[in-house]
Amino acid sequence: MKHPEGSAKLVFTSKIVVAIATLVVLMLAMIAGISSIEQMDVTTYRELVASSEAGDAPSESIAVTGKQYRKGVNKHVLFSEAEGRKQFRLSSDESDLVFSYIGGKSSAVEYFRGVSCDVQEELYYTLSDGRELKKSSSGLKMRHGGALWVDDGTEEVTPMQRIRHIDAETATYFYTKDLFAAEHVNLSRYFIPEHKLPTFTEEVSPMMQGQAKAVQFSVVGKDTAFRAHHLTMTLYTQEGLL
Repeated sequence: MKHPEGSAKLVFTSKIVVAIATLVVLMLAMIAGISSIEQMDVTTYRELVASSEAGDAPSESIAVTGKQYRKGVNKHVLFSEAEGRKQFRLSSDESDLVFSYIGGKSSAVEYFRGVSCDVQEELYYTLSDGRELKKSSSGLKMRHGGALWVDDGTEEVTPMQRIRHIDAETATYFYTKDLFAAEHVNLSRYFIPEHKLPTFTEEVSPMMQGQAKAVQFSVVGKDTAFRAHHLTMTLYTQEGLL
């Protein structure tokens, strides 16, 4: 039995409305700080969007946008790499979270003001003589030469981490691209024992300090390179200024 054309358009429109409603729910879950979203919800949203785009009506005409002001923002992101689980921590005085669904594409961008964040750039190990080791699938390897280190019980291994601390006037996080960008930035780099991300105090001395007009990086993905523009920096040793 054939359905009337008006009925078909109604079904199609309903799918779009449900898809958009599901998107809004997912965005609100993210805004509220929910740490995980059920995979079934994500799958349902994708199926509804694909179903709506398969129809004859133009989905480009659908547009949904939203914005939320937030104060006292705190984020803590964990991400796994070959060397171990690393962390990204961010705090901000205030932010505006903007999300949209336009032309069949969704996006979410958060604009921060008064930003401070810490990024674990590298987890590694040191021996008592200062030689450095990196974790691999086959065990610990020497940083230089790549030879596998054999634990014979005669050398003490100390876990170490390299941390980059950032203070910025403004910053932007693009959720769909997983890209963090900041402007008017003060930078510090620390080398600290242990792999747990610490809470910094004045007792911890940086090995590098500097300023940059802008920086950007990604905490996960293939390209996690840190890029700084118009950077000036000062290097220190344990004895003081170089």
